[in-house]
Amino acid sequence: MLSLTPELTATVLHSLSQVDLACVALVSKSFLVIARPILYQSITLYQGSIFVKDTFQLLTSDRPLALQCTRLHLHTEHQMTGPTWLDFDALRQLTHLQDLQLDGCPFYTEIEQQEFVDLSAQSWTRLSELVYWHGTMRLGSNMHTMFPGQSFRICGLKKIIWHEAGCFSHSAAMSLIIANSPTLCELKLPLHFDDFACDASSQLWSLSFPRLEIFHLGYPLDPGDHDIDVQLTIFLVAHPSIRDLALGFASDDEWSISLSSDNLTVDMLPHLRALHANVNVLTSILRAGVEFTCTLEELSTGDGLVPFPDEDLSSFIDALESAGGLPQLKVMRFEPGESLGDHRDRLKDAIACMAKLCPALEVLSGSLPSMSTNAIV
Repeated sequence: MLSLTPELTATVLHSLSQVDLACVALVSKSFLVIARPILYQSITLYQGSIFVKDTFQLLTSDRPLALQCTRLHLHTEHQMTGPTWLDFDALRQLTHLQDLQLDGCPFYTEIEQQEFVDLSAQSWTRLSELVYWHGTMRLGSNMHTMFPGQSFRICGLKKIIWHEAGCFSHSAAMSLIIANSPTLCELKLPLHFDDFACDASSQLWSLSFPRLEIFHLGYPLDPGDHDIDVQLTIFLVAHPSIRDLALGFASDDEWSISLSSDNLTVDMLPHLRALHANVNVLTSILRAGVEFTCTLEELSTGDGLVPFPDEDLSSFIDALESAGGLPQLKVMRFEPGESLGDHRDRLKDAIACMAKLCPALEVLSGSLPSMSTNAIV
């Protein structure tokens, strides 16, 4: 392998996993020199790992190696009860960083978080993607969130994914979104939000995202009189560049985000190719004659745990038939809620009807409510 050209060697090594790259680096000193810069392009560090201290020391002392890092994943598994486990001096060396993922909050004090915010703005000027997972989703309900009252001053991001319930009312998340609205291509806020966050969401609807292509949104637990459906529909009409849209709904409850039928326009979202929404939203879109249904290629839908699932599904099928189906749809994922378990015959007919009305369909997948296997065959 050492006889290969540097370009070909790099191509081979870039195709390897981190574990395989580490094995290559252990073969000999020559292989270490070749593999180590590629190995450190992506760094994952876990709180409490025996390798964390040595890794930080290496990044601090070896500036050329630190410059190789473009992806950083910091995994905080337990709530901090003392000083942060991060080494800010080492992190400042990662000036070529492009992709940052934070699992959990690694800060014990607001001062620590502020220092991290400052270094990210000053040192990570090439950062284009930021993903944050709050602990309640992946790491346990005892994980505290980012400290309020502090703004992330990172600009130029193309992708933000913020996995935290009620993120609209969180200054860290909203400051990132506001600062990066001119450059964002992908924005995912997939978790639910309460009535307080509904009030705070007005900040988002007032923004303009000229480059937005992927937009995923969770669902309100109690929308009440907040007119989320009206504001969201107007927002979507104003963003024709969106090609992938997800409007959340609960699989085990009736909560879902909806659209305002009065504000739907025939020519909205002309580039939309992928849609995730519950059947009631789709029914409204089909009845309004929105033209993107003729070019939609991927659809994920369901009804959640609603009081009248049979009526909702029937309305959707009727609207689908009236609209002439979805002629370009290639992939459909259908997730009926448990409440449809008592309507097996209707569900069977609906699946057959959807397949018939989507002549270009190649993949039909999803899960089914509790029922015997032969109920749908």
